[in-house]
Amino acid sequence: MFSFRADGTRFLKGPRKYVSIRDYFEGHRAWLWFASMGLLGFFSFMPGTLASAVVTLAYGLGLGRVPLSVQLPLWFLTTLLGIRAARVCEERLRTPDPSFIVVDEWSGQWIALMGLPLEWPWLVAAFLIFRFLDVVKPLGLRRLERLPHGFGVMTDDIVAGVVTGLSLHGVRWLLH
Repeated sequence: MFSFRADGTRFLKGPRKYVSIRDYFEGHRAWLWFASMGLLGFFSFMPGTLASAVVTLAYGLGLGRVPLSVQLPLWFLTTLLGIRAARVCEERLRTPDPSFIVVDEWSGQWIALMGLPLEWPWLVAAFLIFRFLDVVKPLGLRRLERLPHGFGVMTDDIVAGVVTGLSLHGVRWLLH
Protein backbone atom coordinates (compact mmCIF):
# COMPACT_ATOMS: atom_id res chain seq x y z
CA MET A 1 0.00 0.00 0.00
CA PHE A 2 2.74 2.47 0.98
CA SER A 3 6.44 2.70 0.48
CA PHE A 4 8.83 5.20 1.95
CA ARG A 5 11.89 6.87 0.48
CA ALA A 6 15.04 8.21 2.13
CA ASP A 7 14.30 11.70 0.82
CA GLY A 8 11.41 12.06 3.26
CA THR A 9 8.54 11.33 0.91
CA ARG A 10 5.90 8.67 1.10
CA PHE A 11 4.76 7.09 -2.12
CA LEU A 12 1.04 6.43 -2.27
CA LYS A 13 0.47 3.61 -4.72
CA GLY A 14 -2.23 4.26 -7.23
CA PRO A 15 -2.20 7.72 -8.79
CA ARG A 16 1.65 7.89 -8.52
CA LYS A 17 1.70 10.83 -6.18
CA TYR A 18 4.34 11.68 -3.59
CA VAL A 19 3.33 13.19 -0.28
CA SER A 20 5.84 14.64 2.16
CA ILE A 21 6.01 12.48 5.26
CA ARG A 22 6.76 15.67 7.22
CA ASP A 23 3.13 16.70 6.73
CA TYR A 24 2.01 13.61 8.65
CA PHE A 25 4.40 14.27 11.52
CA GLU A 26 4.02 17.99 12.12
CA GLY A 27 4.78 18.36 15.84
CA HIS A 28 5.84 14.70 16.11
CA ARG A 29 9.12 14.62 14.19
CA ALA A 30 11.16 13.46 17.19
CA TRP A 31 9.03 10.29 17.31
CA LEU A 32 9.57 9.74 13.58
CA TRP A 33 13.32 10.17 14.04
CA PHE A 34 13.41 7.78 17.00
CA ALA A 35 11.21 5.11 15.36
CA SER A 36 13.39 5.12 12.25
CA MET A 37 16.71 5.17 14.19
CA GLY A 38 17.70 8.57 12.90
CA LEU A 39 16.04 7.97 9.54
CA LEU A 40 17.97 4.70 8.98
CA GLY A 41 14.59 3.05 8.45
CA PHE A 42 14.06 5.04 5.27
CA PHE A 43 16.70 3.14 3.33
CA SER A 44 14.61 1.27 0.81
CA PHE A 45 16.56 -2.01 0.79
CA MET A 46 15.98 -4.21 3.87
CA PRO A 47 15.84 -1.46 6.53
CA GLY A 48 15.29 -3.96 9.39
CA THR A 49 18.38 -5.97 8.46
CA LEU A 50 20.39 -2.78 8.09
CA ALA A 51 19.28 -1.58 11.53
CA SER A 52 20.18 -4.93 13.11
CA ALA A 53 23.58 -4.82 11.43
CA VAL A 54 24.22 -1.29 12.74
CA VAL A 55 23.30 -2.36 16.29
CA THR A 56 25.52 -5.46 16.05
CA LEU A 57 28.43 -3.37 14.77
CA ALA A 58 27.93 -0.74 17.50
CA TYR A 59 27.79 -3.48 20.11
CA GLY A 60 30.96 -5.11 18.87
CA LEU A 61 32.85 -1.83 18.62
CA GLY A 62 31.96 -0.35 21.99
CA LEU A 63 28.44 -0.71 23.33
CA GLY A 64 29.23 -4.24 24.51
CA ARG A 65 31.95 -2.88 26.81
CA VAL A 66 29.39 -0.87 28.77
CA PRO A 67 28.48 -2.71 32.00
CA LEU A 68 25.20 -4.65 31.93
CA SER A 69 24.05 -2.60 34.93
CA VAL A 70 24.03 0.41 32.57
CA GLN A 71 22.94 -1.40 29.39
CA LEU A 72 19.75 -2.89 30.87
CA PRO A 73 18.23 0.43 32.02
CA LEU A 74 19.21 2.03 28.68
CA TRP A 75 17.65 -0.89 26.79
CA PHE A 76 14.48 -0.60 28.89
CA LEU A 77 14.26 3.15 28.23
CA THR A 78 14.88 2.60 24.51
CA THR A 79 12.14 -0.03 24.44
CA LEU A 80 9.60 2.18 26.24
CA LEU A 81 10.36 5.11 23.94
CA GLY A 82 10.20 2.72 20.97
CA ILE A 83 6.70 1.59 21.94
CA ARG A 84 5.57 5.22 22.12
CA ALA A 85 7.29 6.13 18.84
CA ALA A 86 5.75 3.13 17.07
CA ARG A 87 2.31 4.07 18.38
CA VAL A 88 2.65 7.67 17.18
CA CYS A 89 3.82 6.52 13.73
CA GLU A 90 1.01 3.99 13.37
CA GLU A 91 -1.59 6.53 14.47
CA ARG A 92 -0.29 9.37 12.29
CA LEU A 93 -0.11 7.21 9.15
CA ARG A 94 -3.10 4.97 9.98
CA THR A 95 -0.91 2.05 8.90
CA PRO A 96 0.06 -0.93 11.07
CA ASP A 97 3.83 -1.38 11.48
CA PRO A 98 5.17 0.90 8.70
CA SER A 99 8.40 -0.49 7.23
CA PHE A 100 10.49 2.52 8.28
CA ILE A 101 10.01 1.69 11.98
CA VAL A 102 13.25 -0.07 12.90
CA VAL A 103 13.52 0.77 16.59
CA ASP A 104 12.04 -2.70 17.19
CA GLU A 105 15.09 -4.27 15.49
CA TRP A 106 17.30 -2.01 17.57
CA SER A 107 15.71 -3.21 20.81
CA GLY A 108 15.46 -6.88 19.81
CA GLN A 109 19.00 -7.14 18.45
CA TRP A 110 20.42 -5.33 21.47
CA ILE A 111 18.79 -7.71 23.98
CA ALA A 112 20.00 -10.67 21.89
CA LEU A 113 23.60 -9.44 22.16
CA MET A 114 23.65 -8.56 25.87
CA GLY A 115 26.13 -10.56 27.85
CA LEU A 116 27.61 -12.40 24.89
CA PRO A 117 31.39 -12.46 24.42
CA LEU A 118 32.66 -9.59 22.30
CA GLU A 119 33.94 -11.97 19.67
CA TRP A 120 32.71 -11.69 16.10
CA PRO A 121 31.55 -15.35 15.77
CA TRP A 122 29.13 -14.82 18.68
CA LEU A 123 27.97 -11.44 17.39
CA VAL A 124 27.43 -12.75 13.85
CA ALA A 125 25.54 -15.78 15.21
CA ALA A 126 23.30 -13.47 17.27
CA PHE A 127 22.66 -11.31 14.20
CA LEU A 128 21.81 -14.27 11.94
CA ILE A 129 19.58 -16.07 14.46
CA PHE A 130 17.75 -12.87 15.36
CA ARG A 131 17.14 -11.95 11.73
CA PHE A 132 15.88 -15.48 11.00
CA LEU A 133 13.43 -15.32 13.91
CA ASP A 134 12.35 -11.80 12.99
CA VAL A 135 11.69 -12.65 9.35
CA VAL A 136 10.23 -16.17 9.69
CA LYS A 137 8.44 -15.48 13.00
CA PRO A 138 8.13 -19.04 14.33
CA LEU A 139 6.91 -19.89 17.85
CA GLY A 140 3.81 -17.68 17.57
CA LEU A 141 5.80 -14.49 17.10
CA ARG A 142 3.49 -13.39 14.30
CA ARG A 143 0.53 -13.31 16.72
CA LEU A 144 2.40 -10.81 18.90
CA GLU A 145 2.34 -8.31 16.02
CA ARG A 146 -1.41 -7.93 16.56
CA LEU A 147 -0.97 -6.28 19.96
CA PRO A 148 -2.23 -2.68 19.91
CA HIS A 149 -0.66 0.74 20.48
CA GLY A 150 2.92 0.10 19.40
CA PHE A 151 3.30 -3.00 21.55
CA GLY A 152 2.85 -5.31 18.57
CA VAL A 153 5.59 -3.56 16.62
CA MET A 154 8.07 -4.03 19.46
CA THR A 155 7.06 -7.26 21.21
CA ASP A 156 7.75 -9.80 18.46
CA ASP A 157 11.29 -8.44 18.06
CA ILE A 158 11.92 -8.37 21.80
CA VAL A 159 10.81 -11.99 22.15
CA ALA A 160 12.94 -12.95 19.13
CA GLY A 161 15.89 -11.20 20.79
CA VAL A 162 15.33 -12.93 24.11
CA VAL A 163 15.07 -16.34 22.40
CA THR A 164 18.25 -15.60 20.44
CA GLY A 165 20.15 -14.49 23.53
CA LEU A 166 19.02 -17.41 25.67
CA SER A 167 19.88 -19.87 22.89
CA LEU A 168 23.38 -18.51 22.47
CA HIS A 169 23.98 -18.32 26.22
CA GLY A 170 22.85 -21.97 26.39
CA VAL A 171 25.31 -22.96 23.66
CA ARG A 172 28.03 -21.03 25.43
CA TRP A 173 27.25 -22.81 28.72
CA LEU A 174 27.39 -26.20 26.97
CA LEU A 175 30.76 -25.37 25.40
CA HIS A 176 32.34 -24.43 28.71
